[in-house]
Amino acid sequence: MKKYALLLCFFMSALLSVQGQQYKYIVIKKDAHPAIKFAAKVIAEKLHISASHIREASEIDHPKSGMLVLDCGKPTASERQFIGQDPMDIKYDGYLIKFEKGGAMIFGKRPRSLLYAAGDLDWWKDKQSGIYLRQPDFKIRDINLGNKSNIAQLIVNTGANIVFQNIHPNFITLKNSFPQIFNNIPEGDQQRLLTEESRAELSAERLAKECHDADVEFYPFLYGNDIVKWSPILAQAIYKTYPNIEGKRAPSSWEKATLNPSLKITWDIIHAIVSEYMEVMHGDGMMATFWDDYGLYSQDSLSVANGMNQFNNELQKIIGVYDAVLNEDKKPLIIRTWSSGRAHWVPLRNNKNQIELQFVHAPGYGGFSGSRLDIWGKVIDSLPSRIILQTKAYMSDCFPAARDNTLIGKTKSHPQIIEYQMTGQTTGLYFLPAVNVNYTDSTIKRAYKIMGENSGTNLFYGATHQAHYSLFNDIANSINVFAWKELSWDVNKPMKDIWNAWATPIYGEKAAPFIIHALKLSEPAINKVFSTLGFGWETNSGFPGTVARREVLLMYTNRFYLPEYQRYLVPNKENIQRVIDEKEEALHDIDSMFMYLHMAKPYLKPDQYEELYTRFNWLKYVAIENKLVEVSYWRFRYLRYLYSLRTTDLSEMKSIDTAFKQVQYYRDSLFQFNPAIRFSSYGIKLGEINGMRRISLGNPLSIMKDIEKQSKQFVEEFTGPEN
Repeated sequence: MKKYALLLCFFMSALLSVQGQQYKYIVIKKDAHPAIKFAAKVIAEKLHISASHIREASEIDHPKSGMLVLDCGKPTASERQFIGQDPMDIKYDGYLIKFEKGGAMIFGKRPRSLLYAAGDLDWWKDKQSGIYLRQPDFKIRDINLGNKSNIAQLIVNTGANIVFQNIHPNFITLKNSFPQIFNNIPEGDQQRLLTEESRAELSAERLAKECHDADVEFYPFLYGNDIVKWSPILAQAIYKTYPNIEGKRAPSSWEKATLNPSLKITWDIIHAIVSEYMEVMHGDGMMATFWDDYGLYSQDSLSVANGMNQFNNELQKIIGVYDAVLNEDKKPLIIRTWSSGRAHWVPLRNNKNQIELQFVHAPGYGGFSGSRLDIWGKVIDSLPSRIILQTKAYMSDCFPAARDNTLIGKTKSHPQIIEYQMTGQTTGLYFLPAVNVNYTDSTIKRAYKIMGENSGTNLFYGATHQAHYSLFNDIANSINVFAWKELSWDVNKPMKDIWNAWATPIYGEKAAPFIIHALKLSEPAINKVFSTLGFGWETNSGFPGTVARREVLLMYTNRFYLPEYQRYLVPNKENIQRVIDEKEEALHDIDSMFMYLHMAKPYLKPDQYEELYTRFNWLKYVAIENKLVEVSYWRFRYLRYLYSLRTTDLSEMKSIDTAFKQVQYYRDSLFQFNPAIRFSSYGIKLGEINGMRRISLGNPLSIMKDIEKQSKQFVEEFTGPEN
C-alpha cells in the first residue's frame, strides 16, 4: 500500500506540474512590433516569468519545453509546419496557439492579436496539447479611450480594435480654407486659436502613435454640428463674414439653427471645418454624432420650400459632406444614429442665457415621433455603403432593460455596429452593484444574427459624474465590460463560463459561486428599482425633483405608447398594487443578495466583504425610498383621475402622507459609508476622494413634497383642508 501511495503522489505531482504549464521563457523577434513586446510583458507578469526571461531572437523556431513563442503576420515554412495549418486562415484579427511537448506558439493574424491572447490567458494557460483558436465574431469592436492612459493595456482588457476619443473642435481656424473668415477673428483670438491648434495636434499625434503602437486605429469623435458650441470665436467670425448664413430657429426648439442648410456656403464651411479637424487629429477614421447639438434644423422660408427644414434631408446632406471629406483620404466614417429618449419639453437656457421651455425633438424614435426609417431611410438608401452606421442596442437610454432598437438590421449594405453604454448612467451611476450581462447577452445575440458577419459592436464604458472611478477595477460591475468583451468575440459563449472566468480570479474558488449568485440578482433588482413596470426613471439615476419631471420620464421610455404597456398607465388601484408588488420583489432580491454575501464572507478578504456590504446597503435604501416615491406617484395619478370624475379616495391620500413621513425617516440612511473604506473601483479611501460627498442619487424629499402637495389639492376640494 505504501508503494502505491508513493506512486499516486508521484503521478499527482507530475499532473499538477503539467497543469500549471510552467513556462520558463517567452521568445519574440528582435524587431517585434511594440504590441507584441507589450503582450509578452503582460503574459510574463501573469505567469510570474521574470522579465529577463523574455528573449529576443533573429528567427523564430519551434518552441521547446517550457518555452512560449509569440509571432504574427506571414508564417515561415517552419512555423506552418509546426502549427500544421496556415494561420493566415484565421478570421479578422484573431490568433491561434499550438501546444506541444510542454511548449507553445501563439501566432496572431497581426500584432494586436497577441494583445488579445495576453488578455485571454486564463482561457488557455492550462492547455497541454492541440490548437486553441480564438477569432472574433464582430469585425469591428470600437471603444472609448475613457480615463485609460495605457492604450495597449486597454486593448488587452477589452479585445477592441478601434479607440475613439471625443475631441472638441474649438481649435479650428479656417486660416487656409477661408482666410476672409480668419481675418474677421480679433487678433488676440487668432493667436489663441493657432496656439490651441498646435497643442491639439501634438496631443492627437501622441494619441495616434500610442494607438498604432498597440496596432489599433485611432478615431477622433466629433459631436454635433452647432458651430456656436463648436467654437464661439469662429462662429462670430463666420457671422461677420456671411451675415445671412444663420438659419431660423423653430419656436422654442432645442436645436438653434446656427447655420442655414439651404445655403451652399454653409456646406463649404462645414466641409472645411471637418477637413481641418481631420488634418489636425491625424485620425485613421472618424466617428460623428448629430443629436443634442444639432445646429442645422432651420425653419427659414427657403428651407421650408425645398425640404431642408426636415431632419432626414439635412442628415442626408451633412453625412454626405462628412463622407466626402473622409473619402478624400480613403478613411472610414462611423455615424452614430439617434437612439435614445423621445421628443419632450424641458426647461433649458436659450442663446440669451435665459431659462426657456424648449422642445427636444428627438426625431425618429418611434411612437409619436415617427419611425427610425423616416429619419434614416434616405441616408441608408442614397449614401455610399462604405459609411458605417452605429446604433444603440436599445430604444431609450434612460432606464435599464430597454426594448431592442428597431433600426438594427435595417441599414441594408451599410455595415452596422451595435452600441452599448456601460456608464452606470441609468443603473445607479455604478455606486450601486448593477449587473446588466443578461441584457447584453440577449441583445448582442439577436443583433449579430440579423446584422451579419461584417458588423461590429461598440462600448462606451466608465461612470457618469464620478471622480477617481475605474470600471475595470470594480469588483462588482467590471463583469459588465468583461461580458461585453467575451461576447464580442464569441456571441455564443455560455454566460456561466463568463461569470466563472471573471469571478474566480477576484474572489477565489470558494467565494466566487456565492458572489455570482448575489450579483446576478442585482440585474433584476436594478431593473425593478429604476424601471417601474417597464417605464423610465431619471436620466442619471437620481430621484426626479418634481412631478412634472417624473411625467416626462414616464414617456421617455418609448414603451408608453405600446398597447401592452398602456394598461399599466391606467390610473386604478390594480396598477398601484402592481407597483407595490414589483418594488417588494426588488427588495426581496436585495435581501437574497445579502444572504449570498453572508455565505461568501468566510472566504472573502475583509476589504472585499466590507465594500460589497456597503454597496448592497446603498442599493437597499435606494430601493426603499424608490418604492415609497413610486407607489406614491402612482397613487397621485389615481387621485388626479378621480378628481377628473369629481370624486376622491381618502385612503390613498393617507397612504401618501404616511409614505412622506417614511421618506423623511429613511433619508439619512441613504449612502452611509465609513470614510476609511478603500473601494476597489476608486483605489483610495472614500474619505480622501475629492467630491465624495456627491455619492448620492439626489434627494427623494423634493418629489415627495410635490406629490403630497398636488395630491392634497385634488382631495381637499371635496373634503376641505382639515381632512
